[in-house]
Amino acid sequence: MRPCNYQRGKYYLVTRRCTQRKFLLLAGKLADALFLYALGNARLRTHMKIVGFVVVNNHYHLVVYDAYANIAAFAHHLNLFVARSFNKAFERAENFWASDGMSVVELPTRQDVVDKLAYALANPVKAGLVGRASAWFGLTSWHAMLDGKTHKTPRPRVFYRKTAPALSTVPIEIPDGPDALLGPRAKFIADVVAAVRVIENRCDAERRKNGTKVMQREAVLKQRRESSPTSRHAMFGLRPRVACRSQWARVATLQRNREFEAQHAAAVARLRAGQLPDFPVGTVAMKHLVLKSDGPPAPPFLDLFGPPRGPTKPRVRKLRVRLA
Repeated sequence: MRPCNYQRGKYYLVTRRCTQRKFLLLAGKLADALFLYALGNARLRTHMKIVGFVVVNNHYHLVVYDAYANIAAFAHHLNLFVARSFNKAFERAENFWASDGMSVVELPTRQDVVDKLAYALANPVKAGLVGRASAWFGLTSWHAMLDGKTHKTPRPRVFYRKTAPALSTVPIEIPDGPDALLGPRAKFIADVVAAVRVIENRCDAERRKNGTKVMQREAVLKQRRESSPTSRHAMFGLRPRVACRSQWARVATLQRNREFEAQHAAAVARLRAGQLPDFPVGTVAMKHLVLKSDGPPAPPFLDLFGPPRGPTKPRVRKLRVRLA
């Protein structure tokens, strides 16, 4: 596996699929609460900004802004608690996520963020589940993006102890200002909505051409969680780590990643030779060995669940003996 180069102040598209493409994330009151609660805790713990998200039956898409190079810890926390809480709630005992790993794609430019956020929000439309992105009844940031509201989820009664936070919040945070990559918030949202409309119109034209219809809410909710799509899944395809329209920006980003891999390999060789390693900025698995600094220190991870419970004393049952 090639080393991952995660830098400060980057936008990413994060995708994770369920095992065997099963509908384990099927929309429902409990399922939505479990996912939002885990997402809010992961966001708060790693200081991540959620730009947009959508959860479909067997996978999710997230567009995030990583200010402190915490994307690996964020995804680990989210995937861990989603898998454990869903398995507990729906009485499963096997692996929850697919074995091919998580997809983290860097978005270097503003147009790339617009394109991938529109792709994520329109994913239920492309899958033929609904006709419009606004009609998706599962988890989506579409309405929160437009009206500026925050998803607030009380602690579910399943899986979590009382030491966990009583409330989890997921605000849609679009970095705004003259120095921000996305520019003014209103203009960015308008561009995303326009890009979603283009995808919706294209899907409408394809359905009219093929004579197909969307499933709609009732048919989607009748599906079983252990079911999977009947369509064939394309395997062994490309797994890009950068998505960019601009050829020069893409080449520059890939060149930076190649230089990072060369520096990382040289640092590993020095470590194996018994010398002091100097891992490049962006190294995740060996952060304690990184000697360089790419800015001010990141805020520490937040402990959301309180101190662990101590060992409990064994319960002794008293036997009552009747005397004849």
